[in-house]
Amino acid sequence: MAVESFVFYRSFMESIAEMRPKDQLATFWAIVRYALEDKEPELASAMTRAVFPVMRANLDANKQRRVNGKRGGRSKEPMVPPEETNGLEEENRRFAGSEPNETENETENVTETENETKTNTRGCADAPSKKRQTKFIPPTVAEVQEYCNEKGYRLDAGQFVEFYEASGWMRGKTKIKDWRACVRTWQKNESNRPQKPQPQIEILTAANWED
Repeated sequence: MAVESFVFYRSFMESIAEMRPKDQLATFWAIVRYALEDKEPELASAMTRAVFPVMRANLDANKQRRVNGKRGGRSKEPMVPPEETNGLEEENRRFAGSEPNETENETENVTETENETKTNTRGCADAPSKKRQTKFIPPTVAEVQEYCNEKGYRLDAGQFVEFYEASGWMRGKTKIKDWRACVRTWQKNESNRPQKPQPQIEILTAANWED
């Protein structure tokens, strides 16, 4: 379904800025044609194929919100007119509601006492249950790249994923639980790594030329 406009996020721009000029143009037109004309792009670059699925998810979410907005809000339930009563019935109902019901109060007290007895007997009835451990799901290159763009990191997302896939997503003998923490450590190590000195090139002139 063709539309007239769409939302272009800052994360799109930051991801495209890291690409080569040729890939930047291909990714831009892929976003535009998919968002406005609903056409599936043919992506030749590996970087574009890695980043576009994340962009597609945002574009699809915006399309769904647009469709939901056109459908309108939730339908209201029909109003039911109140029953007609005479004054005597209303007065009897008001008078009956003002008198305390001793039978109901006694029943409530007995129920509360029984509940307290059961709780004390069990002892640990209100003890919190243990939290289930969440299964680790390895990230994709696109997910790592998106996280790096959010944090302003300049590291190779593909190299990061390949490195930990080769180790089975292990750090030493410990299974990785939070890949984002690994990204932050990777970035810190890259920042602290000393840069290689640039080789000095001596320019020969007529003054220092020796036969």
